[in-house]
Amino acid sequence: MDEIAVSFFLIGRDNTLPLEIWGRLRRGITPEINAVSTIIFLFSLVAIVLWYGLRMRGEAGIDAGVEIVEGVEGTAG
Repeated sequence: MDEIAVSFFLIGRDNTLPLEIWGRLRRGITPEINAVSTIIFLFSLVAIVLWYGLRMRGEAGIDAGVEIVEGVEGTAG
């Protein structure tokens, strides 16, 4: 999405979403651009929240595993 110059030289005959948005922005912001931008923003936000949740769940599992191992080692000695 941030490589307009690269997309411009590599597209061939097809038009990519970033170039379409960029071309329409040059003529003025329309409700279509607002809708596409909102969808992209919401998708990114959901992906970040899911990633963060999975990361926290994974770190909590690692911490719980360490506590279990430490508890077993403490009772074995």
